[in-house]
Amino acid sequence: VTTTAVRPAALPVASVELDWFDPSRQRPVKVTVWYPVGQQCQANSRGAKAQLCLHPATDVSQSAMFSHGAMGAAKGYRWIGELLAAQGIVTVGLNHYGESWIYGPEHVNHRTVLQFGLRPQDARFVLDQLELRQQDATAPLLSQPVNWQNLTAVGHSSGAATMLALAGAHYELTKAPVYCKTEAAALDRSCGYLPSKAVLAKVAVAAGQDYQDARVKRLIALDPAMGHLVDAASLARITTPVLVVGSVQNDFLPYAAHAGFYAQQLAHADRIELTQGEGHFVYLDSCRHQHQALGVSLCQDRAGVNRKQVQQQLAPQLLTFVMASQG
Repeated sequence: VTTTAVRPAALPVASVELDWFDPSRQRPVKVTVWYPVGQQCQANSRGAKAQLCLHPATDVSQSAMFSHGAMGAAKGYRWIGELLAAQGIVTVGLNHYGESWIYGPEHVNHRTVLQFGLRPQDARFVLDQLELRQQDATAPLLSQPVNWQNLTAVGHSSGAATMLALAGAHYELTKAPVYCKTEAAALDRSCGYLPSKAVLAKVAVAAGQDYQDARVKRLIALDPAMGHLVDAASLARITTPVLVVGSVQNDFLPYAAHAGFYAQQLAHADRIELTQGEGHFVYLDSCRHQHQALGVSLCQDRAGVNRKQVQQQLAPQLLTFVMASQG
């Protein structure tokens, strides 16, 4: 376990990485937790102290979970974790094995991107674990019980599609070959992940299953991917409040086929359009490395785009949505 203190905001915030393992799938699941940090944990009636000491002002009535984009990691979106935790919301970031670099480069396999069904299963496993560990008085994770039944789900790109699956979206991966031959897909970088028909048929069944989870009460989709593969009828049935944030002059996912399509089809969606040249990766923390995704830089934005300013402008809008959609 590695704990790192971060700069204080409305409430002081800390982060911790936890290593978990899902025995039913023989799959590791690392989680990054941002939380309002307290000074000292008191022992409970069993004489046990919690692993994470929450601030007395923590909003235990709600919680949040984040899913990263393809080949990413939760810690690459620290601004979101800190934003929510500073408002008192314990926020758990998923790190999807096979995609996330947090497990080490030897465990990264680009073909895992196609195994979309693994992602919502990771989310459900982690939520189950959080609830189970909360009930364990002998080794409590948190110093105060948090309501994991009142969850804000947040995701970027395929992470947003992951969270939409938890809200009830169904995906049909077999649509990909047809779509990727169309003129509309000419600038769609996601077609670079297109596998052989045999592989597609193998992974399509798991991706198309129903992963709806009633614990998700509101959802923030940051430039969501897989709009060309989602079943529009399933989106129309979603009653969960959703905020769709999309980059209109997109350098990776055409807005009309992805974020714009979701916003149009979801019956209970608010929309924020970024129209000043912001690209698909403006939602990541500011960075300086040279890594690219299918030829698009993860760190370098277009001329005139200030990533930190974009995120600072988005932050109050995201918080307003979270608070306004409380049931």
